[in-house]
Amino acid sequence: MTRRFAAISLSLVVTFVGLMGGTIAAQEVELYLKTGDHIRGVVVMVNTNEVTLSNSWVKLLPIPLSEITQWQTPAGQVATNQNSVPAIPAITSAQAAQLATLAKPSVAKPAPPKAKLHGQINVGVDTLFATTTQQDYFGNLKITYEHAYASNPKKFFRNTSQVSGEYKKTDDQISANRAKASNKSDFDLGKASYGYVSVGGGFDRVRKIDEQYQMGPGLGRHLVRNDDFALNAESGLDYEAEYRSDASDLDSVYLRLAEDFTWKIRKNLTLTKKMEFLSNLDRTSEYQAGLTSNLSYGFWDNLTLNLTAEENYTTEVAPEVQRNEFEFRLTLGAMF
Repeated sequence: MTRRFAAISLSLVVTFVGLMGGTIAAQEVELYLKTGDHIRGVVVMVNTNEVTLSNSWVKLLPIPLSEITQWQTPAGQVATNQNSVPAIPAITSAQAAQLATLAKPSVAKPAPPKAKLHGQINVGVDTLFATTTQQDYFGNLKITYEHAYASNPKKFFRNTSQVSGEYKKTDDQISANRAKASNKSDFDLGKASYGYVSVGGGFDRVRKIDEQYQMGPGLGRHLVRNDDFALNAESGLDYEAEYRSDASDLDSVYLRLAEDFTWKIRKNLTLTKKMEFLSNLDRTSEYQAGLTSNLSYGFWDNLTLNLTAEENYTTEVAPEVQRNEFEFRLTLGAMF
């Protein structure tokens, strides 16, 4: 069995030799057998027990040396003793290694990682006519781009952009009139660590903020990351500026601490939560805190029903503006 595998291996070598224009010579012989037959072919292998030929009608033909009565080569070499075999050109180890490399099947290069782009839009309308009349209109658009590193498909670059707005009237009084936009880019650094840069801006007329923007870098860590549950923690710096209608402008740098998780409870039921705490580096008694929880239920195709609770608290507010704000809303979403 070992000789048979060796013969097959050398047959591949001979085949490659032919394709490459005969860089290694192959010895052709004619063998005369005890049965009276004679066979012509190219010598593929010779050992102490048999010789293996290859010709036009058979690729590998092992013949026992005991059955051979005479050898004859084109050069006229003749041997009648089975132990006296005409000289066959030897293949050096370097040539064998070269041909073995050529004989290896080509392995297709893996396709470069594909970028993923997906998004979700949520809209909500709440109208109430009773002792208190209320009209609430809300919309949010979120687009996420994700691309694996070409050098390491297990590491990713991600970019998340969001735009949201809300307009609410209660008893003909405007109780909400705001819009904001943000963009956050994060990139994996190690097995579980990543860096991020975020920017944002917007306005809130009810809270007397004519214009607001923020930006800041930071580091994060994937504490848990699997198919059903992901938990991240972040820390960094955040610069914020607010230009208010009462001229009580704000310009501060904060230490930012944040945590978020995503829990896929069932195939069509997902719970997400995000907590954020910002401490003013100049005035340590001043801070901001926010908590957002969302329960999303996929009820048909790409459509979802979303139940969101959001609470924000800040100590740095304009006069006559409440420090605490809580909202509870129900929205219809579509993923794409």
